[in-house]
Amino acid sequence: ILTLKNYFFGMSESNTDKLKDITVDDLYYMKQIGEPTFRATSNEVYYSVLQANKEDNGYRQSIWRYIETPKQFSQGLPRDSLLKWSPDGKTLAFLSTRGVMKPANAGESPAEPPKPQIFLISHDGGEAVQLTTTLTGVTNFDWSRDGSKIIFISRLNKEELEAPAPDELKLMDPDEALLIKMKGAKSEKEKVEPRVIKRLIYRAGTSYRDDRNGQIHVLDIATKKVD
Repeated sequence: ILTLKNYFFGMSESNTDKLKDITVDDLYYMKQIGEPTFRATSNEVYYSVLQANKEDNGYRQSIWRYIETPKQFSQGLPRDSLLKWSPDGKTLAFLSTRGVMKPANAGESPAEPPKPQIFLISHDGGEAVQLTTTLTGVTNFDWSRDGSKIIFISRLNKEELEAPAPDELKLMDPDEALLIKMKGAKSEKEKVEPRVIKRLIYRAGTSYRDDRNGQIHVLDIATKKVD
């Protein structure tokens, strides 16, 4: 325990007699640094910082930048991750689940958590722009060599592959679009209550595997068209 306290809180051996016992609240002061990446044609280092949040019993993960001193680069509400620079080093793409979830009240079903989507932000800061709006979120992505496209993976099942894309739903008759959304929500609920297992490897940790498979999509950044 003493070694851990020295490691996480930077205490020297001469000050160990002043230390108190580790408590649960110490978790909220610990920061985990990951995903360091250099911006092309510069000496700037960007990385993510993960920290527990007591208010909603969750985590915050924000993007930080180091030039001469460390400085927070994104809000991280709640989590920004998977940092990848465009080939010219001018635009940073990352995954974000924007929108902090509030605990459900007694007797209420918890709201559907936001799905990770791709966001773009300029190297000199500003407001991040959302690039994807996939129903099930994005699991991984990368830039094309010329920086004009982004290739990403989104997990979909057969029905979701055949269903209209979110942008197409906006152009449809409102009543028809609502019916499609209600049908999808009903289908997802039926899979959970009760859950029917049809595969040998049905769970990873505490997450159950569903009938979705990773699908590769290509997004043209200029037109926002997805193939």
